This record gives sequence, C-alpha cells and structure tokens, in this order.
Amino acid sequence: MSVPVATDMLFDLELFYARQQHRLDTGDVEGFLSDFTEDGSFGVGQAEPLRGRAAIGRAMTALVTRFAETEVTRHHWFGMRKADLQADGVLRVTYYAMVSHTSADGSVRMEPSSVVVDLLEGAASGALRVRSRSITLDLAPAV
Repeated sequence: MSVPVATDMLFDLELFYARQQHRLDTGDVEGFLSDFTEDGSFGVGQAEPLRGRAAIGRAMTALVTRFAETEVTRHHWFGMRKADLQADGVLRVTYYAMVSHTSADGSVRMEPSSVVVDLLEGAASGALRVRSRSITLDLAPAV
C-alpha cells in the first residue's frame, strides 16, 4: 500500500530534481552521481540497467563529453510528478521528462518524451538518494 506524499515533500522533490538535473546539464557528473545510492541503478528502455555509481558515472561522463565536443547544450525538463510513499519507506516518484538539444547555430532538437520511475531512499530523513531510475521512451511500437 502506498500513500501520496504531503505538499512539503513535493517541494523538496522539486528542489532535489532541479539540483540533480542542473548538475548533469552543466557537466557536473560527480554532483549528479552524489544523489544516487552506491548500488543505484539507471535503466533506459529495454537495455540492461547500469548498476552502481561507477557504471552510471562512466556512461554520464561519456554522454556529457559527447555533447560538449559537438557544442550541443542539453536541458532536462521534468513535470507532472506523482509521488507515493511505499510501506517500506521508499518513495516512488513517477514523472514525465523532455530533453532538448540546442546546437551552436541555435537549432533545437527534442528527444522523445519519456516516463521516468524513480525509487528514492531517505524520505524520512530528507536526504534523498536514487536507488533506481527507470526511463521508458515514448516510442511507437515496432510493427
């Protein structure tokens, strides 16, 4: 059984995600990783999830480097967050995400929208950490 969280926790979540994504968008991979548990996981689509900060860090560093080399600025936009406190104290947060890519010439490309499900530890203490992040891209099914 889960319980919707109070308004003050929703505000804390807003700050948590803003801080975390600003870190990634500005290339601060270490700061981004500090919001994951040591054994946290990060999965996109059907691919095997990355496990642990080291694996997530290698992937995020490669991503940040690739976009910096091509002079592309990325920005993450999160919204429509739904947060529920699970019986075990873990916070399950489901939200929509959009990612924009702005090239040096000013042209913008959007990635497919996605649904993200995070399991966050530390809700009781306020020191939130991502235990797992699962991203499902809004792609049309293959025919």
